[in-house]
Amino acid sequence: MHISTAYCNVDSTYIEEEMYPSPVHWKDAIDLAESDMDLSVMTVKYTDPWPNTYTFTKRIAEHVTADLCKDKIPAVIFRPSIIVHADSEPMPGWVDNMNGPFALAVAGLMGVACIFYAKKDSYLDFISVDNVVKGMLGATWETGLRKDKSKISIYNACSELKYMMPWFALFQYKVGTKIFLEKTLWKFTVQIAQCWYWYYIRTMLHVALSIAIDGILKLQGRKPRYYENNLKFELLSGPQHPLILCSYQV
Repeated sequence: MHISTAYCNVDSTYIEEEMYPSPVHWKDAIDLAESDMDLSVMTVKYTDPWPNTYTFTKRIAEHVTADLCKDKIPAVIFRPSIIVHADSEPMPGWVDNMNGPFALAVAGLMGVACIFYAKKDSYLDFISVDNVVKGMLGATWETGLRKDKSKISIYNACSELKYMMPWFALFQYKVGTKIFLEKTLWKFTVQIAQCWYWYYIRTMLHVALSIAIDGILKLQGRKPRYYENNLKFELLSGPQHPLILCSYQV
């Protein structure tokens, strides 16, 4: 089983359970990566229109799986969307990392995030981690029962549109007005911006505040941390982040 992602097909509006053409042959991609060429120069042009190397390499990896396994061994390509906390197993709400929506939510609670860039028509397509595991087991079982072993089984593990959450709703529950963390930079004041210029101005003001606070911490002999946390948040929530700006249907 190869664990891919639904977001490796962000160049398509409708994502079917089928193989999509690879932007390059995977052997050529490996040869390029192992060459002495400066990849930083080639990355943007080579991966276009994919928004980052993660979605680009996931798309190529599907073809690696298909080429190496077809007509040899039964294979499954499983495409989950954004994996979030557990629905029921091992317990409701269980999570073991701070990636994706959790990082954004905690950044808002800590006051590191003051503004969030999103579109009204962008939805948070998420699926609980325990349902992903159940889907993987079911996909493996169904593939094992098939008589035709030459076909690569592909499964999309995503939410129905009626269960998706708009990105706008992520901060609208205002949990930060009821739950407080010990170490915070500012109070919970997250705004949603659709204008890039307004987002940029607010972000720069917040970064300036982080630098000032880190300067005070240095004068006190303490470790600065707020600017670094701000930078991490911007990498997650900025308008370049494909999970925020892309919308698709499965």
